[in-house]
Amino acid sequence: IKPKNAPAFFNEDLEKVDLNTADKEILMRIPGIGEKLSDRIIALRSKLGEFSSLEELKGIKGISENKLNKIKEHLTIK
Repeated sequence: IKPKNAPAFFNEDLEKVDLNTADKEILMRIPGIGEKLSDRIIALRSKLGEFSSLEELKGIKGISENKLNKIKEHLTIK
C-alpha cells in the first residue's frame, strides 16, 4: 500500500520505481544500479524526454540483456 504523501516515483500498484520520475538516489537503491548507471539512465532520459520502454535501457553502456532482466522487475514506466 502506498503511504500517504509518497513521492511520485513510487508506483502504488506494483511498488516499482517509475523510470521517468526517479532521481539518482532512488535509482541507486535498485540492486544492480550504482552511481554511474544511475547517471547514464538519467542522461538518456533527459535526451529522450522520457522512456517509452524498458528496452531502451539496453542502449546504455553497462546494461546488457542479462542486466536488464535483473533490474526490470524493480522498474515501471508511467
